[in-house]
Amino acid sequence: MSESGTERPRTETWPYFRTPLAAYLLVMLPIGTLMAFLLTVSGTPVWMKISSAAVLAMSLFGLLHGYGRRLVLHASGARFVRLSGRIEIAWEEVGRFGVYAPGGHAGGPKYIFITRRDRRPAGSWEIDESTIQIQYRDRVMESIRAALGPAAAAKEDKPEAVERTLAAP
Repeated sequence: MSESGTERPRTETWPYFRTPLAAYLLVMLPIGTLMAFLLTVSGTPVWMKISSAAVLAMSLFGLLHGYGRRLVLHASGARFVRLSGRIEIAWEEVGRFGVYAPGGHAGGPKYIFITRRDRRPAGSWEIDESTIQIQYRDRVMESIRAALGPAAAAKEDKPEAVERTLAAP
């Protein structure tokens, strides 16, 4: 129990990408194997070797971008771990959290954000010292609500459709 009387979550961690690592590898390993084969076989045209190297580089970037970066929720706050360092936001510093679709596209990918600001992020690229984001999962939202306890209701960002419904006379 914390000082506020609410139960803080145990340490939980999620990768930036929602897709399970096994599914990503199931798709990318055969492609990577073919690209590596094309790079090493003599007689492969230069343009094809360059293309194969580019595909391998993008696959590696995707792996590091999606699974090397992680959200860690712990008793004192949220941490976003990345190759170049980490971002820490204490639960007491959270200004807003919620779910949104960058660009407002219905049916597009949804992201969960935790920020010190009193607004949702401008887009999925806005990850900085004040804002953490990962692709949406129900379980993450439940953990954030549990960690914030009674303060969660006031800090949760409501989607526009909910806000319009609540504002209607």
